[in-house]
Amino acid sequence: MVDKIIKLYWFRYHWFREKIGKYQYNKKVHNKSENLNFFSGNIQFDIVVPLYETPKDYFFEMVESVLHQSYQNWRLILIDASTKNCLIDEVANRYSYEPRIEYYKLEKNLGIAENTNVAFTKVTGDYCVLLDHDDFLALNALESIYNVLEDESVIDLVYTDEDKYDDQEDFYFDPYYKSAPDIYKLRNNNYICHMLVLSKDLLKRVVGERSQYDGAQDHDFILRCFENARTIRHVPAILYHWRVHEGSTSANPKSKDYAYEAGVRAITDHLTRSQIKAKVIQNSYPGFYQVFYQGTMTHDVAVLLHSIPDTNTIDLTDYKFGISKEKIFLMDRYGQIVNYATNKTIDFTELKVEHLIIINQQYSISKDSCIDNLIGICKQNLIAVTSGKVVGKFGVVQPFGAIRKHHYLEVLPFGQNIITQETLYINLDLCCIKMAVVKDYNFLFNAISKDMKIIKKDDIIDNLQLIALYEPTCIAYFKS
Repeated sequence: MVDKIIKLYWFRYHWFREKIGKYQYNKKVHNKSENLNFFSGNIQFDIVVPLYETPKDYFFEMVESVLHQSYQNWRLILIDASTKNCLIDEVANRYSYEPRIEYYKLEKNLGIAENTNVAFTKVTGDYCVLLDHDDFLALNALESIYNVLEDESVIDLVYTDEDKYDDQEDFYFDPYYKSAPDIYKLRNNNYICHMLVLSKDLLKRVVGERSQYDGAQDHDFILRCFENARTIRHVPAILYHWRVHEGSTSANPKSKDYAYEAGVRAITDHLTRSQIKAKVIQNSYPGFYQVFYQGTMTHDVAVLLHSIPDTNTIDLTDYKFGISKEKIFLMDRYGQIVNYATNKTIDFTELKVEHLIIINQQYSISKDSCIDNLIGICKQNLIAVTSGKVVGKFGVVQPFGAIRKHHYLEVLPFGQNIITQETLYINLDLCCIKMAVVKDYNFLFNAISKDMKIIKKDDIIDNLQLIALYEPTCIAYFKS
């Protein structure tokens, strides 16, 4: 049932984007350089591009997007592993005047990870920029990155928003407005992708890409960058254009099935390095993963079922909590709380537990592991609360919180609803809260008793270092 609901949501989302939210503009207008003010600053960007059987048209467009950058302090490092479509003559004939373009021909193809590592050894600038051989940059890309780096002294990693470019129809579409740095989200999907900019110091600490993760080498690399970076910044602007053409991953994600197995290994190894016990599996959607954090059902967990018409008639067969009945509490529509085992009325402040699971009794839990997943995440460091996915009448997914965004309003892409990630709001129909971090018990009690459903995290938790997460593998659906 839940899979059908998710697929229905997928259909509705793409119908909306096709009919209403189409993102399109003319490439020639967008990439005009006549009105740009060219300048150079004290930061040098080394742009690395591994080449392999690159079509000439794609290659020239990629290079031209670098040549016409408004910020001109750059080097373009080309590492060609092609066996048939070698571009040495094109570079020599067309760009011989440009000393900033450096071309290196490999004797054999070492694989995408090792080819990229060869390019990394050529980096001498302050920052390294990764660019795929068939993609291209917005003409103000380096300038936008430079403006961020100039304002802050210690930034190791910068990433930007991106979109896709239809190679056949000549239009841009599917803009990806990304969130702030979020390691939990990154474990579920490589949302960073492009454009990626790394400091030379970080590049040395991470020690390149690893061939054993070919296909998911970028995901493994970015996870290790997140582990080692001192400061990470997101630039909320579309500065990278991901070309869609036959055979490309952006056009057909299933064209790289082998990559997703490597992705599971990359995430698992990252969790091991982070000393986090968890299990990683592939999601049913290519390129997405599910991480099941191991949280055991212990004595420090209680359950509060609310919005109950009559506490004497509640049926717990829809829930498999795995905890004793003494730790289950019922709240009726008037805010009265009763212990399920003793039938005694208690005060909300008497819930002396570390973790409180809150569930609206109008919803059933979809999986036996749902509660354990909520607790497993909530027990992680710096997590204050975890909200699950709540599916209402007619398969409508309730809002799960405001994703950290910047200067735009945008219907959430489908992928956002299947990824564990930070939110700014809490869904009281299904969540788990660390009680020790709650600053205002009265506000939380009133919100639950009045069936407010969605509340702002900052209203009950004042520690800015603690975050709220949305966990889509924990699903509650409306009882029909």
